[in-house]
Amino acid sequence: FCLYRFYTFDIIIRVKLSHMKRTEKATEVVKNLRKNFKKLKGDKWKQGSLSWETRLAYHTIAKIESGATKDPRISTLKKIANAFNVSLDQLVK
Repeated sequence: FCLYRFYTFDIIIRVKLSHMKRTEKATEVVKNLRKNFKKLKGDKWKQGSLSWETRLAYHTIAKIESGATKDPRISTLKKIANAFNVSLDQLVK
């Protein structure tokens, strides 16, 4: 019984640590995305024209630009990268 409790506790701690690492990585990616998005958008793109070009909702573009979207979909990022004519890596790194 005591070993079972120890084993269960160990698994819970490992899961929590793994989640924290993923969350930190996701936060870093979102920060980089926001910075690169603003740099690539520049004066050339307005949110409306980018929304039309990518076929994404206007509020989706606005949320990504403001950093409100914490976990954007890969398909969304691919559309934005294609509109900016850059790779997905260049958009998020």
